[in-house]
Amino acid sequence: MSARDTIIKEKRGNSVGENQNFPSNTQLLGALARELKNPLILIARQAELEALNSSDASFASIQNTAEQTLKLIDSYLLLAQSEYGQVKLPLETIGIGSVIYDALEEFRPVAASQRINLISDIHDQTVETNPKGLKTALWCLLNMALESVEEKSTRQIMVSARRQRGNNVTVSVLANLEVSRSEMSLARKLQGNSHLAIALHSKSSGVHLAIADLFANAAGDGLHVARRGSSSGLALRLIKSQQLHLL
Repeated sequence: MSARDTIIKEKRGNSVGENQNFPSNTQLLGALARELKNPLILIARQAELEALNSSDASFASIQNTAEQTLKLIDSYLLLAQSEYGQVKLPLETIGIGSVIYDALEEFRPVAASQRINLISDIHDQTVETNPKGLKTALWCLLNMALESVEEKSTRQIMVSARRQRGNNVTVSVLANLEVSRSEMSLARKLQGNSHLAIALHSKSSGVHLAIADLFANAAGDGLHVARRGSSSGLALRLIKSQQLHLL
């Protein structure tokens, strides 16, 4: 570092992200995400209108892409609500089956477009959690599972919910997603610094894994590797009577 750079650094003090006169990077990202929603909503609605009046399948594809991107932005915004660096989501006592069924019904058209079968194995339990956060995590895990079976002969995704020891309920999304513990640990380190945080399992940035992991850590004890028979995937455990908060 040159003497001139040292003087400039000393005069400026903290970096822009640390300067209280400027918004933090998280605040800027949240504002950017909210700003991006408006043009995406316009694109989705215009594509929907064109699809109704045209036989061109590309309009439906544009609408679907815009809608899925909007859900991703909403997922981030839900889990990025912050005040002084802390995020809190309100808890509700709910039957977990209803939340899972809602998530599956919302995702079913996406799976159907890829000719992938969605099945469920739900032992309904009453848990204390945030339903929107849980649906968001499930949507992210379903997207990861979808990508894992797109090129496979067995085109099936299962979502299960079962009571475990300690009065916990484990929710699993099972397909052909072979993510190891070490790969998950590496993905957490690479997230935001790599274009392919889980390169062996996804062509995307891994943001779905990051969002699901964030909720899983808030709701219980993080994401876990899950297996049943020849199927593999990821699971989260919901713990009753635990304050749900994100740090």
